[in-house]
Amino acid sequence: MVTAVDPRSTLNDNPPSLTTVSEGSSVTFTIDTVNVEWGSKVQYTLTGVSQSDLADGSLTGNATVVANGANGRTTVTVNLAADQLTEAAESLRLVVGSTTSAAVAIQDPAPPPPT
Repeated sequence: MVTAVDPRSTLNDNPPSLTTVSEGSSVTFTIDTVNVEWGSKVQYTLTGVSQSDLADGSLTGNATVVANGANGRTTVTVNLAADQLTEAAESLRLVVGSTTSAAVAIQDPAPPPPT
């Protein structure tokens, strides 16, 4: 069951595991919670990227809150696709309720040399 985040709840985002990441790799977001029951699933949305930028192609998902001392914590690992396209700079963010994470810059690897 997905739980709507109670307005009395607090969701505190921690810095992402990386601030810059290359296509084909992954980054983990950690959200600490207060007044969110352990075992609850919270909905999240990824912004600043398109579905084709993600290995699983999904811009939304659910994360389960687990015990973290007296409060709770949830983590979301985002696996990026290595699409071999040269793109403009992208800034990935995770949004849970009204809480938005710090941005993670996605870098395109150097294109392969012409043949």
